[in-house]
Amino acid sequence: MALPQELNQRLTQIEDGLADVTRRLRVLEDGQHKAVSAAAPADTAPLAPSDTVFLPARHADSTRGLSDLTGLASLLGRTCIVFGGAYLLRALTETGRLPGTAGVLIGLTYSLIWLIAANRTATSNTISAEFHGVTSMLVGLPIVWEATARFGLLGAPTAAVLLALGSAATFFVAGRAQLDAVAAAAGFGVMATALATAWSTNQYGAFAFLLIAMSTATYWLSERPGHAWLRWPNAVAAGLIVVVVTARALATPPTETVAMAVVAQAMLLATMQGSLAVRTVMFSRNVRLFDVMQALSGLVIGVGGAVLLARGSTAGLTLIGAVTAILASGAYIAAFTRLADRPHLAASYHAFAAFGLLAATTALALLFHGAVLATVALTLALLTMAFGERRLAGYAALHGAAYVLMALAASGVLGDAIAVWTLTPSPWPTMNLMGWVTLAATGACTTMRFRRRGEIGDVLASAGRLITAAVFVMCAGGAALMLLGPMVSGTPANVGTLASLRTVLLSIAVVGLGLSARLPQTAVFAHLVYPALIVGGVRFVLDDFRHSSPSTMFVALACFGLALVLGPKLAARDIRRAA
Repeated sequence: MALPQELNQRLTQIEDGLADVTRRLRVLEDGQHKAVSAAAPADTAPLAPSDTVFLPARHADSTRGLSDLTGLASLLGRTCIVFGGAYLLRALTETGRLPGTAGVLIGLTYSLIWLIAANRTATSNTISAEFHGVTSMLVGLPIVWEATARFGLLGAPTAAVLLALGSAATFFVAGRAQLDAVAAAAGFGVMATALATAWSTNQYGAFAFLLIAMSTATYWLSERPGHAWLRWPNAVAAGLIVVVVTARALATPPTETVAMAVVAQAMLLATMQGSLAVRTVMFSRNVRLFDVMQALSGLVIGVGGAVLLARGSTAGLTLIGAVTAILASGAYIAAFTRLADRPHLAASYHAFAAFGLLAATTALALLFHGAVLATVALTLALLTMAFGERRLAGYAALHGAAYVLMALAASGVLGDAIAVWTLTPSPWPTMNLMGWVTLAATGACTTMRFRRRGEIGDVLASAGRLITAAVFVMCAGGAALMLLGPMVSGTPANVGTLASLRTVLLSIAVVGLGLSARLPQTAVFAHLVYPALIVGGVRFVLDDFRHSSPSTMFVALACFGLALVLGPKLAARDIRRAA
C-alpha cells in the first residue's frame, strides 16, 4: 500500500510542475503579443497577471534590439529609395528625356519634399526626421552644384540665392525640432557646396555674401549648449572668401570689382561686430574666445582690406577712418557705460575696452597725419588720464599710454630717439617745436596718479604708467643725444665717442630715476632703475667695447659704475621712506 501512495504523490508533483510550465509559457506568449492583448476586449481576463514579474529580461532586451535594427534597416532602405529617385531624375535629364531646367526644378522640389517630411515627422520620430533632413540636403546640394558648375543652367548669383533659401529653410526646421544632424548637414554642406561652386565657376562675390549670412546664422544657432562646433567652420570660410574677393579686386587685371569687395568687407564687419554687440550688450553674456577672434578678424579683414583698396584715395581713407571711429566709440560706450558696473561681465568689459582702443588708434591713423595726428593723440591722452580715471579705472592710464605712443610716433620723436640710441644716422636728426611740445606733454602725463582700488584696474594703471614713463625716459634721452651728439662726437659723428656719450647719458638717467622716488608724483620712475641698468649693460658690451677708444672708455666705465652703485641705493632708500 505504501508504493501506490508514493506513486500518487509523484504524479501529483509532475502535474503541478506541468501546470506551472504551461502557465509560464502562456505568460511569455502574452509578453510577446502585448499589442494584441491590449486590443482584446475589456472583459478578457489576463492569463497570469501575478506571474508577469517572471518575464525574462534578456528576452525583452533582445526583442528591443531586434526592433531597433529593423527600424534602422528600414530607414536606410528608405534613404536608398530616395537616392534612387534622384538618380532617376538625373538619368532622365542626361538622356534628354527631361529638359535641364525642368530636371533641376523637379530635383529641388524633390529635395524640398523630404525636408517637409522631416518637419512633419520631427514630433513623432526624431531619428526618422534626421534621416529625412540629411537626405534632403544630400539630394539638393549636388543638384545646385552640377546645374551651376557642370551644366551652366544656373548663374552664380542664382545658385547662391538657392543655397541661401535652402539653408534658411533647413536651419528653421532643424532649430524648431532640435535636429542636430540636419543642422550640421546644412552648415557644412552649404559651406562646402558654396566653396566648390565658387572655385568651379571662378565667381566668388555672390558666394561671399552667402557664406557671411551662413556665418551669422550658425553664430546664433550655436548658442545652444554643446553646439560650439557649428560656428567655427562657417566663420573661417566667410573670412577666407572675403580675403579672396579682396585679393582678386587688387589683382592686375582685377577679376572682381572694387565695389563687390568693399560691400563684402562691410557686410562681414557689420555682421561680426553686430552679432557680438547684440549678444554681449543686449543679452548680457560674456565674450568667448570665438568672439575675440571674430572681432579681430573682422577689423583686420574688413578695415584692413578696405584700406588696401582705397590706399590711393584720400576721401576713401577718410570714410574708412570715420567708420572705424564709430566702431571705436560704440565699443567704448558699451564698455564704460553698460559693462563697467557688471562684475559678472568682466570678460566682455575688458574685450570691448581693448577693441575700442585698437579701433580708435586705427581711426586716428586714417583720419590724421603728422602734427595734426600728434596734437589729437596728445589731447586724447591728457583727457583720458586726467578725467577718465573715475569711469575707466585702470584703463585711463593704459589707454592714455597708447595715445602718448601714437603722438610721439606722429611727431617723429619716437623714431628719431630709437635711431640715435641704436644707430649713427646721417643726417643727424634734430628736434622741432612739435617734438618738444609732445615730449613735455608726455612728461606731464607721467606725473598723473590714480587711486588704488585693490582690483585688476590697479595692475592696468600701473602698466600704463610704466609704459608712459619708459617711453618718456627713452625719448628724453634721445632728445639730449640729438642736442649733444654733434657737439661731442662731431659731424659726421665719431662712433666711439658717440657710444661713450650714450653710456654717460644713460648713467645720469639711472641716478635720476633713483632720485625720482622722493616725490609721489614721480615715484613710478624708480621702477625703471634696474631695467635701465640691464639695457645699459647690454649696449655697453655691444657698443662701447666695440667702438670706444681707451680714453672715452675710461669715462664710460666710471659713469656706468657710479650708476650701478648709486641708482639702486637711491631708489630703495626713497621707496622705503615713502612706504
